[in-house]
Amino acid sequence: MTDLQTPILFLDFDGTISRRDAVDAILETYADPKWLTFESEWQAGRMGSRDCLRAQMSLVRASRKQIDALLDDIGIDEFLVPLLEMCAMQHIPVHIISDGFDYCIRRILSGAGKRVAALLRGGRVCAGHLESRGHLWRTEFSFFHQTCGHGCATCKATRSRAPISSSQKMASPHIAPNNQSSTFHIRISERWLPASIVGWQDECS
Repeated sequence: MTDLQTPILFLDFDGTISRRDAVDAILETYADPKWLTFESEWQAGRMGSRDCLRAQMSLVRASRKQIDALLDDIGIDEFLVPLLEMCAMQHIPVHIISDGFDYCIRRILSGAGKRVAALLRGGRVCAGHLESRGHLWRTEFSFFHQTCGHGCATCKATRSRAPISSSQKMASPHIAPNNQSSTFHIRISERWLPASIVGWQDECS
């Protein structure tokens, strides 16, 4: 199997790997209620997720200890490990591409056990950056597409087309050739077969 034929699995994180959307959990617990106004604007398509998340997270007032405790209670989907084990057996690299934040992803995964860490070793996390400044939280977005009209925090279509390393190149953002799904992520808790593994559809180009 050549590099161009090697499948690569890209997973969303919030509500896919994690049992609950971590950003929603933070906002619901520690943000000024005005965050719902930005949520409505985003849902109506009047603002992109990047501007929405930047505005919403600016309304959060919580210490790092408080955020960590909240994230530690979220946990991962019970079917993540079987999925990763299947990918390991088939030599399928796994990477995470998320509209959420690296801080949340790494914190939740760090509590998932050594097996998950081992199975994800070598994988890349493409997500927004979040860091604490006392009780305030600062965001940065390094994985958006400059010409994308959607205003995504992380352009999943673009990131899935970019080479992950010098030895892994992709012919297409799709993972399996026969899939016609228009969704941006796999629901891990659903029944699946290897042939149903999918990548990101090209909806943000």
